[in-house]
Amino acid sequence: MYKEISQYLVGWIRSKVDEAHARGCAVGISRGVDSAVVAALCVKACPLECGRTSYALLQFAVRYR
Repeated sequence: MYKEISQYLVGWIRSKVDEAHARGCAVGISRGVDSAVVAALCVKACPLECGRTSYALLQFAVRYR
């Protein structure tokens, strides 16, 4: 069930990025679980646009919440 929800959300984010003719996502990290989840979904939706910095920010958000 969670896999299907995740896939739906990743597809939705990717479609919004494409509609906006953007190159990726910008996410504010508040060190909360919700922003960490959004960041993870954005990394999955835009893997080519996200580099190591995105993963480092995500790890920071999860580690220091």
